[in-house]
Amino acid sequence: MVLVNEEKTGDDLSLTNGVKNRTLALAQADAQSTGMDIHMNGVYLHQGAGKDYTHSGGTVTFLNEVFDSQIISISYLTDTSTSDTGNLCTQAQVKLVAYGRTTGIDVAASDLIDAIDNAETEIFEDYGYAKRVRFSVLNSRTQYEFRPTRLKTYSVERVFVNSPNIAPNNQPNRNLVNSGSYTADLSANKITISSGLAGSWNGSWLEVDFWPLSWNKLAKNKAALDLLDADMAAMNPGDGNVDNPRVSRIAKRIRRIERQIQPVVAVGSFENSDYDVRERSVLYQRRFNQTA
Repeated sequence: MVLVNEEKTGDDLSLTNGVKNRTLALAQADAQSTGMDIHMNGVYLHQGAGKDYTHSGGTVTFLNEVFDSQIISISYLTDTSTSDTGNLCTQAQVKLVAYGRTTGIDVAASDLIDAIDNAETEIFEDYGYAKRVRFSVLNSRTQYEFRPTRLKTYSVERVFVNSPNIAPNNQPNRNLVNSGSYTADLSANKITISSGLAGSWNGSWLEVDFWPLSWNKLAKNKAALDLLDADMAAMNPGDGNVDNPRVSRIAKRIRRIERQIQPVVAVGSFENSDYDVRERSVLYQRRFNQTA
């Protein structure tokens, strides 16, 4: 899958200025509902019937009034991909797990893309689109530790800043931060924002969506297993008892990674009640403990 960002105005929508149920045609017809984020004039919109908008394929329908002057920021996932890189892993990584090498392999690029897409879809459905942390911004600091742990991070996917000023309908003013306004040190789980961003959003919340390295490991192993299963089915049609030691090792590895990724109980919460990890509960993190 590939992340797509679009910037539109109300003038790009159907129907006339200031009415309900105006629709927007997205650039990609296979846009996914999972992971879709829409902001209008910086205000986060909620997806679903009876809320702010609904989505189907390449069309978004805004259920409330939209004016031509309003600015609409949209980000979503799409299955359309011809590149070597998915969100959670690359084709080269999948080849290495499945075949032990990255060259001299007779496998179609489209099969690799499908295997990665299938793996990512399973992970996003099980664990949510990304992990999210939140901390407050100080104009005197530009460096922040977004994961106070030795566990490694695969990628920082996107960063948002929330204004302390409450917008209409009691929704926060949530803004997507341009990638040029921050850098991420994945080995130290540290993000450095520009001095301009720190000064402009002093006292605001900074939210970081990221993918842990464990998700990368899970994705490339799931994709590799998908490929090998297809290979065995092609070589032995109708035979479900083909023994492949590599397949067995990968399947065991997947189970081990899944056990390590996320507990299903929020320890320390009220009565340690269960929670749905796909909701990406906000975790308050400490700041990077040094002057930037």
